[in-house]
Amino acid sequence: MTGSLEQRTAALIQSHQVRLARAVVRQIQVLVPRYRAMDASIIEKNVLTLLGGVVVLLDKGDDRKLLGVVQPIVHIRSMGGFSTADFVLAVMCFFPVVRHFMLERMPAAEALPAYDALETVALPLVGRFVSLYEAASADNQPVRAGPINTPAPGSFFGNDQLFPLSVERVTGGDDEESTVRDQRRR
Repeated sequence: MTGSLEQRTAALIQSHQVRLARAVVRQIQVLVPRYRAMDASIIEKNVLTLLGGVVVLLDKGDDRKLLGVVQPIVHIRSMGGFSTADFVLAVMCFFPVVRHFMLERMPAAEALPAYDALETVALPLVGRFVSLYEAASADNQPVRAGPINTPAPGSFFGNDQLFPLSVERVTGGDDEESTVRDQRRR
């Protein structure tokens, strides 16, 4: 594969978007209890859209698509009563899933530099996402408080102790990618 490291990483993510999205959704639903109440297919569509923005960011260095798709998601989550913590944890779920995926799918000498390149542009964007979320929350009045962040069995908090959390793996075959792409074209 030719092109810059960022472009090769973008191509890899793009070719496995569906499986990556499903793994990220599983990770989100394990880590963020509030998202368990949502239909996984809705979250998957959001994650697929976000991954599309990440691909453009890595391939072309343009963050406009990613920021453009984040804004409506932020608004909807804020209106739905999701806290800033819910949102931040969900966004952070992308990182371990993508890192493991890259380590499994890329040559060893490229995987960590590629992840570093992704992380270098993604972490500042997370800060911008949080700012957008806080602004949306302020516009929509107080976000519901309460037991929405209560950890579930298997989550990494329990009895005020920190426990390791397993990272969701990207599973499935190329046929899933083709099937979903074909459905989107219709």
